[in-house]
Amino acid sequence: MTVDRRTFLNGSAALGAVIAAEPALAATAASPLPAYADPLFNKPYIDVDEWRDTPSRHRYVHGGFTGTGAKFQIQLPPKERYRGRFFQYNTPIPTSELTAGNIWGNTFDAFCFDSGAACVVTNQGGFDNIPQTGSDAVDPAIGSYRVAAATAMYVRELAGKMYGAHRCYGYAFGGSGGGYRTLACAENTQAWDGVVPYIHGNFHAWPNSYAGRARGQRTLKAKLRTIADAIEPGGGDIYAGLDADERVILKEVTGLGFPVRTWVFEETMGIGPLTVLFQSIQMLDPEYFELFWKTPGYLGHDHPEAFKDARVQHRARVKRVILSNEAAAMGLRPPGLGATNADPDLAWRTFQQDYGAPLPVALELESAPPPGSFLDMANIDVASGESAGKWLVLGGMSGNIARLQFSPAGGSLREITGKIRVGDEVVVNNSNILAYETYYRHALLPPEYYVDNQFRKADGTPIYPQRPKLIAYDLMKGATPTMPTGKFFGKMIVVQNLVDWDAHPWYADFYRTQVRQTLGSRFEDRYRLYYTDYATHGALPDPTRVIPFSGVLQQALRDVAAWAEQGTPPPRETAYRVEDGQVLVPPTAAARRGIQPVVDLTANGGLRAEVKAGEPVTFVAVVEAPPGGGRIVAADWDFAATAKVEAATAGRFPLSDQFAPAQRVKLTRQFTFDRPGTYYPAIRVHSQRQGDARTPFARVPNLGRVRVVVT
Repeated sequence: MTVDRRTFLNGSAALGAVIAAEPALAATAASPLPAYADPLFNKPYIDVDEWRDTPSRHRYVHGGFTGTGAKFQIQLPPKERYRGRFFQYNTPIPTSELTAGNIWGNTFDAFCFDSGAACVVTNQGGFDNIPQTGSDAVDPAIGSYRVAAATAMYVRELAGKMYGAHRCYGYAFGGSGGGYRTLACAENTQAWDGVVPYIHGNFHAWPNSYAGRARGQRTLKAKLRTIADAIEPGGGDIYAGLDADERVILKEVTGLGFPVRTWVFEETMGIGPLTVLFQSIQMLDPEYFELFWKTPGYLGHDHPEAFKDARVQHRARVKRVILSNEAAAMGLRPPGLGATNADPDLAWRTFQQDYGAPLPVALELESAPPPGSFLDMANIDVASGESAGKWLVLGGMSGNIARLQFSPAGGSLREITGKIRVGDEVVVNNSNILAYETYYRHALLPPEYYVDNQFRKADGTPIYPQRPKLIAYDLMKGATPTMPTGKFFGKMIVVQNLVDWDAHPWYADFYRTQVRQTLGSRFEDRYRLYYTDYATHGALPDPTRVIPFSGVLQQALRDVAAWAEQGTPPPRETAYRVEDGQVLVPPTAAARRGIQPVVDLTANGGLRAEVKAGEPVTFVAVVEAPPGGGRIVAADWDFAATAKVEAATAGRFPLSDQFAPAQRVKLTRQFTFDRPGTYYPAIRVHSQRQGDARTPFARVPNLGRVRVVVT
C-alpha cells in the first residue's frame, strides 16, 4: 500500500540579520509573557555563584530547588553581550555531569554567548531524590517538564536582578527522548517563548518500529551487504537478489518507516532502546508470546519452518553465580550501564554505584547454546529452584557464562538471581524475541498512523489477529504524563533527520499533521519542520556518509528567537512527501526549501563512473543554499572513502576549495585513482546564514557522494 502525503509546506521570507547583532535587551514582545508556577519547585537555592573566564567571561550559577533532587546550571554573559534571551538544553543530565560543555563538543555555552543568550541545563529532577520514571507515586511530569519549566522561570528572575528589568525570552530544545520531553514542555506549560524539539520519537509507534527493525536485522543479515550496495550512489534495485520471503520482509519493514538508507550502517547501529523496551513489552503483553507459537494467524504457528534454524531452547544447569565485583576481575562487561566503557573494572564500579552493592550479574552454565545461535535479547527462563517461573534477559554469552540484562518481571535483578543456586536448571530461550519481530502485524495503531495501513484489507479491517489492547501508552507513561496533541504555547521549529534509525523521519510528519489540524490558519505563524539530509541519530559511523547536525540546531534556535522576539518568520519548511513509510525530499534547493544546502555531485557526468587505474576522473559539484538559507562558505573533498564504514575522522576530507561565499557555487576537481577498487568520493559543504566563513556556529552541512569503480 502506498501512502502519498504531498503536504508541501508554505513558509515565509528569509531571515534578516543575525540575532546576535540586535540591540541589547530587545523589548519587542511579539509573543505572550511566559507564565508558570510549581508548588514543589518553588524554593530555588544557589550553592555556587562566581565569575569564570572559560569559554569567555561569564557568571556561573549552580543550584537547585530546596527539598528535591532537582539541579540547574545557569551561565550568564556580561551585560554588553546579553540580548535578553536564554537557551535551555532539555535532556536529562546526571548531576555529576551537569555541565554545558558536554553538549555539541564543549561548545553549547560558547554558542549561547555568541547568540546573546544565557546558557541553561538541568537534571530534570535528578536520578536520586526524584526519579524521572517509576511507580505511580512518582509524578512523571517532574522529569517531563516541571523541573525544566520551574528553572526557566527562575532564570528570568535571576536575569532581572543581574541586568535590570526587561523582557527575557526563553527557548528550550532537546533531542530523542529529550525531543519528546520538549514537546511536553511546550504543550503543558507556558514557560518558553519557543522550542526546538529534534529527532523526536513517537511513543505509540515505537513497539512496532523496533519490532520491524529487529526482524530486518536478523532475517536479512546475509543480504544486507547486497542491499547496502544497491542503496549507495549508482546502485540499483534493493530487492534484487532477495527471495520471495526476504522481499516481503524488506517491504514490510520499509513500509513501517525504517529509513532504508540506514541499512548501510547495520553493523554499527545495534538494537538501540530495544534492550529496555523489550523487557517492558514482555511484561505488558505476556499472552502474545504464547499465542504466537500456538494460534492460527500468527507466523510462529502458521509457518514454524521459518524459525527452524533460528529458535533456541537450550537447557543447562548453573555451575556458578557470578557477582558484579567478581565480574570486574574476570573482565566481563556489564549489561546496559557502562557497557561501552573501555575499562571493565571502572564500568562495574559505576554499575554498583547505581545498585548500591555487589549483586549477581552472570551465570556460569554447564553448557552453552550451539555456536552461532541467535541470542540477541534471548530470555533466561529459570526452570527450577526458588526462582522457578521467573525470567531474565540475556545480555550475551562469554563462553559458558551468560551475562544478564536488567531484570524485567517478577522482582529486581537481585531478587531473582539472589535465589538462584548452583544446580538450578535454566533455559536459554529466544522464542519471545523471535515472536516479537512481527508484533507490528498484531498491534495496529489507528489509521492516522499510516505506516500500519499496509496490514489492513481494502475495507480497512486488519489482515492479522489483533491484540485486545495497545500497550504503547502504558509502555511510556512513566516517562511522560501526556501524549502530544499538537496544541502548544509559543513558536516551534522541529528538526528531524532523514537517516535516523531510532527516531524515524515520518514521526515528525505525524506530529506536524496534529499541529496543522490544531492550529488551522495559524499554522504558518507558529510551526516549522526542517528535515536534515545525511544526518542520523547521534554518533557519526562514517563522516563521508553522515553529517553532524548541531549547526542545523543552532540556526533553528536563532531562527525561533528572531521569530518570537521580532516577528521575523524563518525560512520555509522542508518540502517532502511520505511514500511507503519513507520521507522523500526534492533534489534541488529551490524545490526542497528548508535551511540545508543541497549538493549535486557527479563523476564523469554521472552518479557512477567506471575507469581504469591511472585514468583521471572529473568531479563536478553544484552546491546551492535554499531561499533564505544564507550562502555556501566551505567545501571539502574526500576521495579515499570505500565501501567500508569507517568512524575515524583523522585524515578525512583533506582537500578544501577556496571561494567567495555565495548562494550557489560550482566546483570542479580532477582526481586519479592509482589502485583498483570501488570508491565513494564525497564532498562536504557548509552554508552559513550571514555568509560568515570564519564562525564555528550555525554552519549547516550536507554531503554529495558518488561511486567510482576502478579496474
